[in-house]
Amino acid sequence: MIVAIDLPLMPVPYPDAKPVYQLRSLLAPGVQEIGYGACWAQATENLVTINIRVNPSQVVTDNGNIFIGLPAEFRPMANTPDVAQQQVFMMTDGRIWFRTTVGSLRDRTEFNAVFIVARRAS
Repeated sequence: MIVAIDLPLMPVPYPDAKPVYQLRSLLAPGVQEIGYGACWAQATENLVTINIRVNPSQVVTDNGNIFIGLPAEFRPMANTPDVAQQQVFMMTDGRIWFRTTVGSLRDRTEFNAVFIVARRAS
């Protein structure tokens, strides 16, 4: 699979079969990954899985953005909540976003979320 932007690969046993991409470079300014490899994405033929574990307490602009600029290959068909329904959404415009009407990212020291979504058709 070829992504629209150059993202580093995670060191997995079979990187050519179903590569896993590091997302750390797409974190919103001030948001920190908690542990190496805590933010990753994988696209298979029909699904995208994204896992994040971040500390957003030092986010520069508290507008809810946790990630900005996910490549088209990782974007959902519709705005989609995380599997735990924590008011975190994977947006069609390439953001992972926290609904700020329920709180501030700066009030949190850890955010864990998993997204499993159907891939858009090319």
